[in-house]
Amino acid sequence: MHGYLDSNYKSVSVFTYLVTLTKLLTVVYITFITQNFSLLVIIPLFWCLGLLIHKNSTELKLYLTLMSIFATYSLIISYIVVGDSPEVRYYVAVDSLFFWNDILNLSYNSTLLGGLNNIVFSGQYPDLVGFRILYFTVAKLSASFGELEHYSQIFVLSQLSALVPFYLFKLLKEFDFNELQSYRLALIYSLFCFVFFYSGVFVRDSIVSAIFSIIFYYILKRDFAFKDLAIITILSLICLTFRFQHGLIACCLGLISSYRVINRRLFYFIAFATLPAIIFFFVSSSIYDDQLALTSRYLEKSIDSSSGGSLGAIILKLPIPLNYLGMGAFSQLLPFPFWVYLEDSYLRVFESLSGIYWFLLTATSLFCFLMIVFSQRTQRFWSIFKSKNLKMYSTPECVKNIFLLCISISAVAIILASSEANVRRIYCFYPVLFVFYNVIKSQCSVSQYTYTWYFVVINYVLLNIIYFSFK
Repeated sequence: MHGYLDSNYKSVSVFTYLVTLTKLLTVVYITFITQNFSLLVIIPLFWCLGLLIHKNSTELKLYLTLMSIFATYSLIISYIVVGDSPEVRYYVAVDSLFFWNDILNLSYNSTLLGGLNNIVFSGQYPDLVGFRILYFTVAKLSASFGELEHYSQIFVLSQLSALVPFYLFKLLKEFDFNELQSYRLALIYSLFCFVFFYSGVFVRDSIVSAIFSIIFYYILKRDFAFKDLAIITILSLICLTFRFQHGLIACCLGLISSYRVINRRLFYFIAFATLPAIIFFFVSSSIYDDQLALTSRYLEKSIDSSSGGSLGAIILKLPIPLNYLGMGAFSQLLPFPFWVYLEDSYLRVFESLSGIYWFLLTATSLFCFLMIVFSQRTQRFWSIFKSKNLKMYSTPECVKNIFLLCISISAVAIILASSEANVRRIYCFYPVLFVFYNVIKSQCSVSQYTYTWYFVVINYVLLNIIYFSFK
């Protein structure tokens, strides 16, 4: 027994030593390559974050793996794609130019405290307060070591993006997936579900996605407590400062999570008292007009940017609500055709691969779900989630109910956000859908899922061939 403990202790010690050595080599390597000495502060901060949120060596290993992969990708984007001219060159999103020029304006014309005071109290860009605080602080840190570095910004966003698959790993384990399955699925999600691709884009969507992945984990934990509700509430308020629309959805999720820790009657009282007040405030304030104008502008922009005969343009011109429903479904096919953005940059192959994988996964899982529903048509719909073969069979009933609510809210949010056909607005909702799709997969037989997969693949290929033929 003592021998076993000694060997186990030695293996843990060796692992800790290797992790520490890897950390030191990573700092030296990246700092030497980039000559960006602010990373001597930024990288250890993310290591400390990893030490705070991991529970075992597997989680630490996953976090360090994701950190390394995403850091390498961000290095390529910043130094090869964008280069020395971030004020005129950008990757994927033209918004990046505005953010970088805003950094230059704030950094050269104000001190740290003066700039933060201006961001918070000027009333300018209220929907960007959180993001401006983040990139201005990183810019000041970078400037204190020499000069403003574009890579510092991209590195921070990439490391925050790495939190998405990390918390997905933790969420999958809550639904009876074992550690190995969760680890593999988290790596697959990180590389082929848009997280990796958008981690190198200088926009706020990667942060919003990280916030939602953490919220989904805490709201669906089995051992939910008041401290978890406090974390969800804080994250929801933070999300409001990055993108108001997503912040409202996060607040709704926070309200739902309170169901697990308070009396049921009190929950209904709070819900019925709070929701009408929020809706009234939102509709009666100027925020509603701003968001309505923004949605209309996105819709018009999408119609103008779509070619007259394209599928997206045809769907957008349908009457409301058919256009929103159609674009919600079409958004799960994007980018379509899969080669549409490859001429912009060879690195957008990751976007194409993500689009292909996500559509195949979504379509296959939904077809399988419909087959399960029709095969059990004499039973209640909820009985599907009580099967002993299902991964979430042992999940508490209240968690199952909240899980289905999260799926419903995510689906509605995807439809409402599809006024602009842009995946980066909606992929923050994908973690909970990814869990749902894999739960459905666990209910299907191998042959049933395989045949459905082949059916979807053949139809996807035919769809792209038809589009190419008409073009």
